[in-house]
Amino acid sequence: MESSDSNSAAAGGKTQNASVPPVEGVAGGGTSYGWVDGGLQGTSLGACVIDPTKVRSEDLLHVWSMPSTANVSQQEAPRPLEKVNLLAARNERESFQIALRPKVSWATSGIAGSVQLQCTDLCSSSGDRLVVGQSITLRRVVPILGVPDALVPIDPLSPQISLHPGETATVWVSLNVPCGQPPGLYEGEIFITAVKTELEYLKLSLKIVSVWNMGLKDADHPKADEYYSDPRLSAYAVPYAPILSCTDAAKNSLRREVEILKSKPHWPKGPSGSELAPSTFEAFVKVPNVLRPHTQIFCTSEWVLGTREDLVKDIVAELRPDLGEEWWTYVCMGPSDPQPNWHLGMRGTQHRAVMWRVWKEGGTGFLYWGTNCYERAMIPSAEICFRRGLPPGDGVLFYPGEVFSPSHEPVASSRLERILSGMQDIEYLKLYSSRYGREEGLALLEKTGMYLGPDRYTLDHGPVDVMRGEVYRTCRS
Repeated sequence: MESSDSNSAAAGGKTQNASVPPVEGVAGGGTSYGWVDGGLQGTSLGACVIDPTKVRSEDLLHVWSMPSTANVSQQEAPRPLEKVNLLAARNERESFQIALRPKVSWATSGIAGSVQLQCTDLCSSSGDRLVVGQSITLRRVVPILGVPDALVPIDPLSPQISLHPGETATVWVSLNVPCGQPPGLYEGEIFITAVKTELEYLKLSLKIVSVWNMGLKDADHPKADEYYSDPRLSAYAVPYAPILSCTDAAKNSLRREVEILKSKPHWPKGPSGSELAPSTFEAFVKVPNVLRPHTQIFCTSEWVLGTREDLVKDIVAELRPDLGEEWWTYVCMGPSDPQPNWHLGMRGTQHRAVMWRVWKEGGTGFLYWGTNCYERAMIPSAEICFRRGLPPGDGVLFYPGEVFSPSHEPVASSRLERILSGMQDIEYLKLYSSRYGREEGLALLEKTGMYLGPDRYTLDHGPVDVMRGEVYRTCRS
Protein backbone atom coordinates (compact mmCIF):
# COMPACT_ATOMS: atom_id res chain seq x y z
CA MET A 1 0.00 0.00 0.00
CA GLU A 2 1.32 3.42 -0.86
CA SER A 3 0.22 6.98 -0.39
CA SER A 4 0.07 8.68 -3.78
CA ASP A 5 2.66 11.34 -4.54
CA SER A 6 0.55 12.67 -7.40
CA ASN A 7 -1.81 15.61 -7.04
CA SER A 8 -5.36 14.69 -7.94
CA ALA A 9 -8.22 17.01 -8.83
CA ALA A 10 -11.58 16.44 -7.19
CA ALA A 11 -13.52 13.46 -8.42
CA GLY A 12 -17.20 13.76 -9.24
CA GLY A 13 -19.92 12.67 -6.84
CA LYS A 14 -20.51 13.09 -3.16
CA THR A 15 -17.94 12.73 -0.46
CA GLN A 16 -18.83 10.05 2.04
CA ASN A 17 -19.31 11.73 5.39
CA ALA A 18 -20.10 8.74 7.60
CA SER A 19 -20.71 10.68 10.77
CA VAL A 20 -21.28 8.99 14.09
CA PRO A 21 -24.86 7.66 14.14
CA PRO A 22 -27.32 8.51 16.89
CA VAL A 23 -26.63 6.04 19.69
CA GLU A 24 -27.99 5.85 23.21
CA GLY A 25 -25.30 6.33 25.84
CA VAL A 26 -24.60 3.24 27.93
CA ALA A 27 -22.30 3.25 30.92
CA GLY A 28 -19.50 0.73 31.18
CA GLY A 29 -18.88 0.38 27.46
CA GLY A 30 -15.21 -0.40 28.01
CA THR A 31 -14.04 1.66 25.08
CA SER A 32 -10.36 2.08 25.88
CA TYR A 33 -8.83 -1.37 25.59
CA GLY A 34 -5.33 -1.08 24.19
CA TRP A 35 -5.81 2.34 22.67
CA VAL A 36 -3.34 5.19 22.49
CA ASP A 37 -4.81 8.24 24.20
CA GLY A 38 -3.76 11.79 23.54
CA GLY A 39 -3.77 14.26 20.69
CA LEU A 40 -1.29 15.04 17.97
CA GLN A 41 0.46 18.30 17.22
CA GLY A 42 -0.21 18.93 13.54
CA THR A 43 2.28 20.19 10.99
CA SER A 44 1.84 23.79 9.88
CA LEU A 45 1.98 24.75 6.23
CA GLY A 46 0.98 28.35 6.90
CA ALA A 47 -2.22 30.11 7.77
CA CYS A 48 -3.49 30.52 4.20
CA VAL A 49 -6.02 28.23 2.56
CA ILE A 50 -4.25 25.13 1.23
CA ASP A 51 -4.93 23.91 -2.29
CA PRO A 52 -4.45 20.10 -2.18
CA THR A 53 -3.86 20.03 -5.94
CA LYS A 54 -0.62 21.94 -5.34
CA VAL A 55 0.65 20.14 -2.25
CA ARG A 56 1.72 16.51 -2.00
CA SER A 57 -0.82 14.37 -0.18
CA GLU A 58 1.84 13.00 2.15
CA ASP A 59 2.39 16.54 3.42
CA LEU A 60 -1.31 16.83 4.25
CA LEU A 61 -2.06 13.61 6.10
CA HIS A 62 -0.57 10.61 7.87
CA VAL A 63 -1.34 7.17 6.41
CA TRP A 64 -0.48 3.84 8.05
CA SER A 65 -1.81 0.28 8.21
CA MET A 66 -3.18 -1.73 11.14
CA PRO A 67 -4.23 -5.39 11.52
CA SER A 68 -7.89 -6.42 11.59
CA THR A 69 -7.71 -7.17 15.33
CA ALA A 70 -6.80 -3.56 16.20
CA ASN A 71 -9.43 -1.20 17.62
CA VAL A 72 -8.27 2.03 16.00
CA SER A 73 -9.66 4.93 18.01
CA GLN A 74 -10.11 8.48 16.79
CA GLN A 75 -7.19 9.38 19.09
CA GLU A 76 -4.83 6.80 17.58
CA ALA A 77 -1.37 8.29 16.98
CA PRO A 78 0.32 7.89 13.57
CA ARG A 79 2.78 5.12 12.88
CA PRO A 80 5.26 4.51 10.06
CA LEU A 81 3.72 3.39 6.76
CA GLU A 82 4.75 -0.17 5.96
CA LYS A 83 3.95 -2.56 3.15
CA VAL A 84 0.97 -4.81 3.87
CA ASN A 85 1.54 -8.55 3.55
CA LEU A 86 -1.41 -10.93 3.80
CA LEU A 87 -1.53 -14.72 3.73
CA ALA A 88 -4.87 -16.05 2.51
CA ALA A 89 -6.15 -19.42 1.36
CA ARG A 90 -8.75 -20.09 -1.30
CA ASN A 91 -12.28 -19.38 -0.15
CA GLU A 92 -10.96 -17.21 2.69
CA ARG A 93 -11.40 -13.56 3.60
CA GLU A 94 -8.50 -11.62 5.06
CA SER A 95 -8.71 -8.00 6.15
CA PHE A 96 -6.54 -5.14 7.34
CA GLN A 97 -7.12 -1.48 8.14
CA ILE A 98 -5.82 1.80 6.74
CA ALA A 99 -5.64 4.66 9.24
CA LEU A 100 -5.66 8.29 8.11
CA ARG A 101 -5.05 11.39 10.20
CA PRO A 102 -4.80 14.93 8.80
CA LYS A 103 -1.68 16.95 9.51
CA VAL A 104 -3.39 20.21 8.48
CA SER A 105 -6.76 21.34 7.18
CA TRP A 106 -7.26 22.03 3.48
CA ALA A 107 -11.05 22.52 3.50
CA THR A 108 -13.16 25.48 4.57
CA SER A 109 -16.37 23.69 5.57
CA GLY A 110 -15.52 22.65 9.13
CA ILE A 111 -13.66 19.45 8.23
CA ALA A 112 -9.95 18.93 7.68
CA GLY A 113 -10.48 17.81 4.11
CA SER A 114 -11.47 14.94 1.86
CA VAL A 115 -9.43 12.08 0.45
CA GLN A 116 -10.00 9.78 -2.48
CA LEU A 117 -9.13 6.08 -2.29
CA GLN A 118 -8.13 4.25 -5.44
CA CYS A 119 -7.24 0.57 -5.32
CA THR A 120 -5.72 -1.39 -8.18
CA ASP A 121 -6.47 -5.03 -8.93
CA LEU A 122 -4.06 -7.46 -7.30
CA CYS A 123 -2.12 -9.25 -10.04
CA SER A 124 0.18 -12.28 -10.08
CA SER A 125 3.18 -12.79 -12.34
CA SER A 126 1.11 -15.25 -14.38
CA GLY A 127 -1.55 -12.64 -15.11
CA ASP A 128 -4.23 -13.82 -12.66
CA ARG A 129 -6.19 -11.11 -10.87
CA LEU A 130 -8.15 -10.34 -7.75
CA VAL A 131 -10.54 -7.66 -8.96
CA VAL A 132 -11.51 -4.51 -7.07
CA GLY A 133 -15.20 -4.50 -6.23
CA GLN A 134 -15.41 -8.28 -6.44
CA SER A 135 -12.52 -9.69 -4.45
CA ILE A 136 -11.42 -6.40 -2.85
CA THR A 137 -13.81 -4.21 -0.85
CA LEU A 138 -13.36 -0.98 1.12
CA ARG A 139 -15.49 0.04 4.11
CA ARG A 140 -15.35 3.02 6.44
CA VAL A 141 -15.05 2.14 10.15
CA VAL A 142 -17.62 4.16 12.11
CA PRO A 143 -17.65 4.29 15.95
CA ILE A 144 -20.62 3.04 17.96
CA LEU A 145 -20.65 4.37 21.55
CA GLY A 146 -17.14 5.60 20.80
CA VAL A 147 -15.94 2.14 19.78
CA PRO A 148 -14.87 1.54 16.14
CA ASP A 149 -17.32 -1.15 15.02
CA ALA A 150 -19.70 -0.43 12.10
CA LEU A 151 -18.20 -1.17 8.68
CA VAL A 152 -19.97 1.14 6.24
CA PRO A 153 -19.43 0.37 2.52
CA ILE A 154 -17.63 3.05 0.54
CA ASP A 155 -19.31 3.91 -2.75
CA PRO A 156 -17.03 2.44 -5.47
CA LEU A 157 -18.26 5.12 -7.92
CA SER A 158 -17.24 7.91 -5.53
CA PRO A 159 -14.61 6.49 -3.16
CA GLN A 160 -14.13 9.62 -1.07
CA ILE A 161 -14.27 10.11 2.69
CA SER A 162 -14.00 13.21 4.83
CA LEU A 163 -11.47 13.69 7.62
CA HIS A 164 -11.92 15.77 10.75
CA PRO A 165 -9.22 17.84 12.47
CA GLY A 166 -7.39 16.00 15.22
CA GLU A 167 -9.13 12.68 14.51
CA THR A 168 -7.96 9.40 13.00
CA ALA A 169 -10.28 7.81 10.43
CA THR A 170 -10.06 4.16 9.44
CA VAL A 171 -10.83 2.17 6.30
CA TRP A 172 -11.41 -1.58 6.50
CA VAL A 173 -9.97 -3.42 3.48
CA SER A 174 -11.12 -6.99 2.82
CA LEU A 175 -9.61 -9.47 0.39
CA ASN A 176 -11.96 -12.29 -0.64
CA VAL A 177 -10.19 -15.16 -2.40
CA PRO A 178 -12.44 -17.21 -4.73
CA CYS A 179 -12.48 -21.01 -4.46
CA GLY A 180 -10.85 -21.48 -7.84
CA GLN A 181 -8.25 -18.73 -7.60
CA PRO A 182 -4.83 -19.90 -8.84
CA PRO A 183 -2.18 -19.77 -6.10
CA GLY A 184 0.58 -17.21 -6.33
CA LEU A 185 1.92 -13.89 -5.12
CA TYR A 186 -0.51 -11.10 -5.92
CA GLU A 187 0.50 -7.46 -5.70
CA GLY A 188 -1.32 -4.14 -6.00
CA GLU A 189 -1.52 -0.63 -4.63
CA ILE A 190 -3.94 1.61 -2.80
CA PHE A 191 -3.57 5.31 -3.54
CA ILE A 192 -4.69 7.86 -0.94
CA THR A 193 -5.06 11.32 -2.48
CA ALA A 194 -6.17 14.56 -0.87
CA VAL A 195 -8.82 16.23 -3.01
CA LYS A 196 -10.41 19.65 -3.27
CA THR A 197 -14.19 19.38 -3.19
CA GLU A 198 -17.24 20.98 -1.70
CA LEU A 199 -19.06 18.52 0.52
CA GLU A 200 -22.67 17.56 -0.04
CA TYR A 201 -24.04 16.19 3.21
CA LEU A 202 -26.35 13.19 3.12
CA LYS A 203 -29.47 13.19 5.24
CA LEU A 204 -29.15 10.40 7.79
CA SER A 205 -32.16 8.48 9.05
CA LEU A 206 -32.61 5.42 11.22
CA LYS A 207 -34.78 2.43 10.57
CA ILE A 208 -34.46 -0.53 12.90
CA VAL A 209 -34.60 -3.94 11.26
CA SER A 210 -36.90 -6.63 12.60
CA VAL A 211 -36.77 -7.00 16.37
CA TRP A 212 -38.33 -9.93 18.13
CA ASN A 213 -39.55 -10.38 21.67
CA MET A 214 -39.79 -13.75 23.36
CA GLY A 215 -41.50 -14.64 26.62
CA LEU A 216 -42.78 -17.64 28.52
CA LYS A 217 -46.46 -18.34 28.96
CA ASP A 218 -48.13 -16.88 32.05
CA ALA A 219 -47.34 -18.91 35.15
CA ASP A 220 -50.99 -19.98 35.54
CA HIS A 221 -51.35 -21.17 31.96
CA PRO A 222 -51.99 -24.97 31.75
CA LYS A 223 -49.19 -25.42 29.25
CA ALA A 224 -46.78 -23.49 31.48
CA ASP A 225 -47.60 -25.75 34.42
CA GLU A 226 -47.02 -28.81 32.26
CA TYR A 227 -43.71 -27.41 31.04
CA TYR A 228 -42.39 -26.43 34.48
CA SER A 229 -43.36 -29.84 35.93
CA ASP A 230 -41.55 -31.84 33.25
CA PRO A 231 -38.77 -33.88 34.94
CA ARG A 232 -36.43 -33.04 32.08
CA LEU A 233 -36.44 -29.39 33.20
CA SER A 234 -33.80 -29.10 35.90
CA ALA A 235 -34.28 -25.44 36.89
CA TYR A 236 -35.82 -22.18 35.80
CA ALA A 237 -35.42 -18.49 36.61
CA VAL A 238 -37.88 -15.63 36.88
CA PRO A 239 -37.22 -12.26 35.16
CA TYR A 240 -34.87 -9.85 36.85
CA ALA A 241 -36.69 -6.60 37.64
CA PRO A 242 -34.18 -4.10 36.11
CA ILE A 243 -34.60 -5.60 32.62
CA LEU A 244 -38.33 -4.86 32.69
CA SER A 245 -39.98 -1.51 32.16
CA CYS A 246 -40.19 0.52 35.36
CA THR A 247 -43.96 0.93 35.36
CA ASP A 248 -46.04 -0.14 38.35
CA ALA A 249 -48.00 -2.46 36.08
CA ALA A 250 -44.83 -4.35 35.10
CA LYS A 251 -43.73 -4.67 38.73
CA ASN A 252 -47.16 -5.90 39.83
CA SER A 253 -47.23 -8.40 36.99
CA LEU A 254 -43.86 -9.80 38.06
CA ARG A 255 -44.97 -10.10 41.69
CA ARG A 256 -48.11 -11.93 40.58
CA GLU A 257 -46.10 -14.39 38.47
CA VAL A 258 -43.75 -15.16 41.37
CA GLU A 259 -46.63 -15.75 43.79
CA ILE A 260 -48.28 -18.18 41.37
CA LEU A 261 -45.00 -20.06 40.85
CA LYS A 262 -44.44 -20.35 44.61
CA SER A 263 -47.77 -22.14 44.96
CA LYS A 264 -46.80 -24.85 42.47
CA PRO A 265 -45.15 -28.22 43.26
CA HIS A 266 -42.36 -27.42 40.81
CA TRP A 267 -41.21 -24.29 42.74
CA PRO A 268 -38.13 -26.09 44.20
CA LYS A 269 -36.74 -25.84 40.65
CA GLY A 270 -37.06 -22.10 40.95
CA PRO A 271 -34.53 -19.35 41.68
CA SER A 272 -34.07 -19.61 45.45
CA GLY A 273 -30.94 -21.74 45.05
CA SER A 274 -31.15 -23.41 48.46
CA GLU A 275 -33.52 -26.03 47.14
CA LEU A 276 -31.35 -27.05 44.20
CA ALA A 277 -29.06 -30.05 44.13
CA PRO A 278 -26.10 -29.91 46.57
CA SER A 279 -23.63 -29.63 43.71
CA THR A 280 -24.89 -27.67 40.71
CA PHE A 281 -22.09 -28.88 38.45
CA GLU A 282 -22.56 -32.53 39.45
CA ALA A 283 -26.24 -32.24 38.56
CA PHE A 284 -25.39 -30.41 35.37
CA VAL A 285 -23.13 -33.11 33.91
CA LYS A 286 -25.91 -35.68 34.41
CA VAL A 287 -28.32 -33.78 32.14
CA PRO A 288 -27.60 -36.00 29.09
CA ASN A 289 -28.82 -39.04 31.04
CA VAL A 290 -32.15 -37.30 31.69
CA LEU A 291 -32.72 -35.97 28.17
CA ARG A 292 -31.50 -38.97 26.19
CA PRO A 293 -32.77 -39.97 23.57
CA HIS A 294 -34.83 -36.80 23.03
CA THR A 295 -31.80 -34.51 22.67
CA GLN A 296 -28.64 -34.99 20.65
CA ILE A 297 -26.97 -31.59 21.09
CA PHE A 298 -26.01 -30.41 24.58
CA CYS A 299 -24.93 -26.77 24.86
CA THR A 300 -22.94 -25.30 27.75
CA SER A 301 -22.41 -21.64 28.53
CA GLU A 302 -18.75 -20.67 28.84
CA TRP A 303 -19.92 -19.04 32.08
CA VAL A 304 -20.18 -22.54 33.56
CA LEU A 305 -16.56 -23.33 32.77
CA GLY A 306 -15.06 -19.96 33.68
CA THR A 307 -11.32 -20.52 33.43
CA ARG A 308 -11.63 -24.20 34.46
CA GLU A 309 -10.79 -25.99 31.23
CA ASP A 310 -10.37 -29.19 33.24
CA LEU A 311 -14.17 -29.36 33.66
CA VAL A 312 -14.60 -30.08 29.95
CA LYS A 313 -13.58 -33.73 30.31
CA ASP A 314 -16.31 -34.30 32.91
CA ILE A 315 -18.95 -32.91 30.55
CA VAL A 316 -17.76 -34.81 27.48
CA ALA A 317 -17.45 -38.07 29.45
CA GLU A 318 -21.24 -38.18 29.82
CA LEU A 319 -21.91 -37.97 26.07
CA ARG A 320 -22.52 -40.82 23.64
CA PRO A 321 -20.92 -39.97 20.28
CA ASP A 322 -22.06 -43.39 19.03
CA LEU A 323 -25.63 -42.07 19.36
CA GLY A 324 -24.77 -38.89 17.45
CA GLU A 325 -24.55 -36.72 20.56
CA GLU A 326 -22.58 -33.48 20.34
CA TRP A 327 -21.28 -30.87 22.78
CA TRP A 328 -21.60 -27.18 21.92
CA THR A 329 -20.78 -24.00 23.84
CA TYR A 330 -22.15 -20.48 23.79
CA VAL A 331 -21.57 -16.95 25.07
CA CYS A 332 -24.24 -14.42 25.96
CA MET A 333 -24.09 -11.75 28.68
CA GLY A 334 -20.98 -13.47 29.96
CA PRO A 335 -18.27 -14.37 30.41
CA SER A 336 -16.90 -10.89 30.83
CA ASP A 337 -13.43 -9.41 30.49
CA PRO A 338 -10.79 -10.81 30.28
CA GLN A 339 -12.42 -13.96 28.87
CA PRO A 340 -13.31 -14.08 25.15
CA ASN A 341 -16.69 -12.68 24.13
CA TRP A 342 -18.20 -10.41 21.47
CA HIS A 343 -19.07 -7.37 23.56
CA LEU A 344 -18.52 -3.92 22.14
CA GLY A 345 -15.25 -2.46 23.44
CA MET A 346 -13.38 -5.71 23.97
CA ARG A 347 -10.04 -6.21 22.25
CA GLY A 348 -9.98 -7.52 18.69
CA THR A 349 -8.11 -10.66 19.68
CA GLN A 350 -10.65 -11.14 22.49
CA HIS A 351 -13.41 -11.32 19.85
CA ARG A 352 -11.42 -13.69 17.68
CA ALA A 353 -10.42 -15.87 20.65
CA VAL A 354 -14.01 -17.06 21.13
CA MET A 355 -13.43 -19.51 18.28
CA TRP A 356 -9.94 -20.42 19.48
CA ARG A 357 -11.52 -21.45 22.77
CA VAL A 358 -14.16 -23.55 21.00
CA TRP A 359 -11.49 -25.48 19.11
CA LYS A 360 -9.22 -26.02 22.10
CA GLU A 361 -12.07 -27.25 24.32
CA GLY A 362 -13.19 -29.67 21.61
CA GLY A 363 -16.72 -28.40 20.97
CA THR A 364 -18.36 -29.49 17.72
CA GLY A 365 -20.62 -26.44 17.44
CA PHE A 366 -21.32 -22.99 18.80
CA LEU A 367 -24.53 -21.11 19.67
CA TYR A 368 -25.14 -17.36 19.77
CA TRP A 369 -28.45 -15.96 20.86
CA GLY A 370 -29.03 -13.06 18.45
CA THR A 371 -27.50 -10.74 15.87
CA ASN A 372 -29.92 -7.81 15.53
CA CYS A 373 -31.55 -7.63 18.95
CA TYR A 374 -31.83 -3.89 19.50
CA GLU A 375 -34.38 -2.18 21.65
CA ARG A 376 -37.46 -1.68 19.49
CA ALA A 377 -37.93 1.72 17.86
CA MET A 378 -41.18 3.33 16.81
CA ILE A 379 -39.82 5.97 14.43
CA PRO A 380 -36.88 5.88 11.97
CA SER A 381 -35.14 8.81 13.68
CA ALA A 382 -34.91 7.00 17.04
CA GLU A 383 -31.53 6.38 18.64
CA ILE A 384 -29.78 3.04 18.26
CA CYS A 385 -30.38 1.48 21.65
CA PHE A 386 -28.85 -1.72 22.95
CA ARG A 387 -31.12 -3.72 25.21
CA ARG A 388 -31.21 -2.67 28.83
CA GLY A 389 -29.48 -4.99 31.26
CA LEU A 390 -27.11 -6.35 28.61
CA PRO A 391 -23.47 -5.42 27.95
CA PRO A 392 -23.14 -3.01 24.99
CA GLY A 393 -23.16 -4.90 21.70
CA ASP A 394 -24.46 -8.15 23.16
CA GLY A 395 -26.82 -9.71 20.62
CA VAL A 396 -25.98 -7.09 17.96
CA LEU A 397 -23.51 -8.03 15.24
CA PHE A 398 -24.75 -5.81 12.42
CA TYR A 399 -26.59 -2.51 12.07
CA PRO A 400 -29.41 -1.22 9.85
CA GLY A 401 -27.90 0.40 6.77
CA GLU A 402 -30.30 3.35 6.82
CA VAL A 403 -28.45 4.77 9.82
CA PHE A 404 -25.42 5.55 7.68
CA SER A 405 -26.72 6.03 4.11
CA PRO A 406 -29.83 5.60 1.94
CA SER A 407 -28.87 1.94 1.49
CA HIS A 408 -31.11 -0.78 2.90
CA GLU A 409 -28.22 -3.24 3.12
CA PRO A 410 -27.29 -4.27 6.70
CA VAL A 411 -23.92 -2.96 7.87
CA ALA A 412 -21.58 -5.56 9.36
CA SER A 413 -19.64 -4.91 12.55
CA SER A 414 -15.92 -5.46 12.96
CA ARG A 415 -16.89 -8.05 15.58
CA LEU A 416 -18.78 -10.03 12.93
CA GLU A 417 -15.69 -9.95 10.71
CA ARG A 418 -13.55 -11.19 13.59
CA ILE A 419 -15.96 -14.08 14.16
CA LEU A 420 -15.37 -15.12 10.55
CA SER A 421 -11.62 -14.80 11.03
CA GLY A 422 -11.79 -16.98 14.15
CA MET A 423 -13.72 -19.65 12.25
CA GLN A 424 -11.09 -19.55 9.53
CA ASP A 425 -8.38 -19.96 12.18
CA ILE A 426 -10.16 -23.17 13.23
CA GLU A 427 -9.85 -24.45 9.65
CA TYR A 428 -6.10 -23.79 9.76
CA LEU A 429 -5.79 -25.66 13.05
CA LYS A 430 -7.91 -28.56 11.76
CA LEU A 431 -5.68 -28.85 8.68
CA TYR A 432 -2.55 -28.86 10.82
CA SER A 433 -4.03 -31.44 13.20
CA SER A 434 -5.06 -33.69 10.31
CA ARG A 435 -1.38 -33.90 9.35
CA TYR A 436 0.30 -34.04 12.75
CA GLY A 437 -2.40 -34.92 15.29
CA ARG A 438 -4.55 -32.86 17.65
CA GLU A 439 -1.91 -32.77 20.39
CA GLU A 440 0.48 -31.06 17.98
CA GLY A 441 -2.27 -28.62 17.02
CA LEU A 442 -2.77 -27.73 20.68
CA ALA A 443 0.98 -27.39 21.06
CA LEU A 444 1.04 -24.97 18.12
CA LEU A 445 -1.45 -22.71 19.90
CA GLU A 446 0.79 -22.57 22.96
CA LYS A 447 4.09 -22.41 21.09
CA THR A 448 3.00 -19.36 19.11
CA GLY A 449 1.52 -17.74 22.22
CA MET A 450 -1.79 -17.26 20.38
CA TYR A 451 -4.05 -19.01 22.89
CA LEU A 452 -3.23 -20.78 26.14
CA GLY A 453 -6.55 -20.42 27.96
CA PRO A 454 -9.63 -18.21 28.39
CA ASP A 455 -7.64 -15.66 30.38
CA ARG A 456 -4.32 -16.20 28.62
CA TYR A 457 -4.27 -15.32 24.93
CA THR A 458 -2.41 -12.84 22.76
CA LEU A 459 -3.38 -9.19 22.90
CA ASP A 460 -1.38 -8.50 19.74
CA HIS A 461 -1.92 -9.69 16.19
CA GLY A 462 1.61 -11.04 15.66
CA PRO A 463 1.09 -14.56 17.07
CA VAL A 464 -1.97 -15.00 14.82
CA ASP A 465 0.17 -14.47 11.73
CA VAL A 466 2.86 -16.76 13.16
CA MET A 467 0.34 -19.60 13.62
CA ARG A 468 -1.11 -19.18 10.15
CA GLY A 469 2.35 -18.93 8.62
CA GLU A 470 3.45 -22.15 10.31
CA VAL A 471 0.41 -24.01 9.01
CA TYR A 472 1.11 -22.68 5.51
CA ARG A 473 4.77 -23.65 5.70
CA THR A 474 4.13 -27.19 6.93
CA CYS A 475 0.94 -28.08 5.07
CA ARG A 476 1.18 -26.41 1.67
CA SER A 477 2.61 -29.45 -0.11
